[in-house]
Amino acid sequence: MIRIILISLLFISSLGYSQTLSVKKDKESVVVKYIDESRDMLYQNIDDNRIELIYTPMDSITFTIKEYDKFVKDVKKTAKWMDYELKRKKYTLNAYPYAEDAIYVFNNETEGIGKILINQIKKL
Repeated sequence: MIRIILISLLFISSLGYSQTLSVKKDKESVVVKYIDESRDMLYQNIDDNRIELIYTPMDSITFTIKEYDKFVKDVKKTAKWMDYELKRKKYTLNAYPYAEDAIYVFNNETEGIGKILINQIKKL
């Protein structure tokens, strides 16, 4: 029974992480929204010994068009390194040797932490 619960939890978590990043653009600004990994997701037991994800903490950074273009360049630059930190006014980007498939974004205003997978960089 515990095995089924753990497998369900892993499956639900993987579904959440497939939607880790969204970008919404308009004429004057761009909003990058991501799962805030510094805060806990909330799961709830439901009938038949299943677990359901009921809350995913989100964070976002709002950019002007010019700031967003710089952000994308910074992400691409950071992705080239294994151990790198790049600080800007709104955000800090980190590449870690143990996380070869992702770049971490620290929102300097809200202190939220997000992850940009290497395969998501092209979608920015």
